[in-house]
Amino acid sequence: MITLIIFAAEMEKELEEKIREHALKMFMQLGVRSVTMDDVARDIAISKKTLYQFVDNKADLVDRAFTLLVDLTIPRVREIRKARGNAIDQMFMLDEFMCSMVESHNPAVKFQLHKYYPSTWRKVEEMRFREFMATIKANLEQGMKEGLYRAGLNAELIAYMYFGKAEIMTETTWFPTEKFDMTEISHVSLEYHLRGICAPLGLEYLDKLIADKKWKH
Repeated sequence: MITLIIFAAEMEKELEEKIREHALKMFMQLGVRSVTMDDVARDIAISKKTLYQFVDNKADLVDRAFTLLVDLTIPRVREIRKARGNAIDQMFMLDEFMCSMVESHNPAVKFQLHKYYPSTWRKVEEMRFREFMATIKANLEQGMKEGLYRAGLNAELIAYMYFGKAEIMTETTWFPTEKFDMTEISHVSLEYHLRGICAPLGLEYLDKLIADKKWKH
């Protein structure tokens, strides 16, 4: 009997995670507003009645799905922060990761989440901001210690500036998708950032990396 109870609990937990994963994937690809509870239930091959055994309503599902996004993102960012290589290498790794994240979601997601699910939006943004700031500040301090970044940089202020620039980059009002490629925007932004903070040793290393990656200037 105990074994059956444990098995049932594990199955329930697996289904709960599956619901979050599938919902997040659909929201990111199609937009939050476009996906209905019926769509999610159909995608997972369960009834809507079963779906409502795990979530109260769509707002609850949205919250659980985007909390999962944060739960998946933060460990990866922290891995990059502790990865081998110097500060410039880590910024390139972070850029590649962020590009993959942006390319995998519908541009309308950010606007829709902000407008229709503000409590979830605030929670996600607060977590993202806190982790982003810690990562950039740590990178700046590491780069100065390594002699790759100029000494005496105001790490906190530059981290705020970098975060603000990253926010603007995802705004289609400023960077319409039909005119600009997000990967190129991200690459140019990173190079712009690094050339402003690198010491001569860092600039030499940066030029070599860009040449190896065959980036367009």
